[in-house]
Amino acid sequence: MSMNSSQYYDQIIDLHGKTVDDALQELDALICRSPAKRIKIIHGHGTGRLKKAVRDFVSSHELVSQIQLGEDLMTSGSSGTLIIEVYFFPYT
Repeated sequence: MSMNSSQYYDQIIDLHGKTVDDALQELDALICRSPAKRIKIIHGHGTGRLKKAVRDFVSSHELVSQIQLGEDLMTSGSSGTLIIEVYFFPYT
């Protein structure tokens, strides 16, 4: 599935109101442990600190295969979001 083909997500995580450390810890746990392949991340607008930290984090995460910035979606409020696709490795 192309990143642009759908508004479908396996999971949505809302990081509003969390500290950068707490948000990144929660996000990493979701990426590493969840069977979700396509995840919508809501980081909000705020000061931009959380937005930058989340975007930097997923950009360097080894399990993240694709990133779509919310502002590329061209919908209201979408710049406070991010969509990622994660490599899925079934447990053996």
